[in-house]
Amino acid sequence: MGLLLAPVFLVVFWYRDFLPGSIRFSLEIFSYIANLLSVPLLLRTFFKPLKSEYREGFVLFSIIMGVAIKLIILSVTIPIVFLTGIVLIAIILLILSLPIIIVWSLF
Repeated sequence: MGLLLAPVFLVVFWYRDFLPGSIRFSLEIFSYIANLLSVPLLLRTFFKPLKSEYREGFVLFSIIMGVAIKLIILSVTIPIVFLTGIVLIAIILLILSLPIIIVWSLF
């Protein structure tokens, strides 16, 4: 009787334990990639002067250069973070549908 309940236990484990764990792990990976590429820091300090330059004639120039440099960096890092998010969503959808695919392929 225990052997017949193994598929039920597997599906319960898959959707109750494994899926939330994989979603949590994917969010940790996404957060790690975003922090590794300094996206939150760059967005938080976007309009602040570059190198904290607050001398009389250099404040406007420092703000403009800071925005320009941060915009270049963000134009490279945002697509990487976006593609990472798409890959992680695709993996989660695959994990979500894997038991259905296995049962469908058996019959």
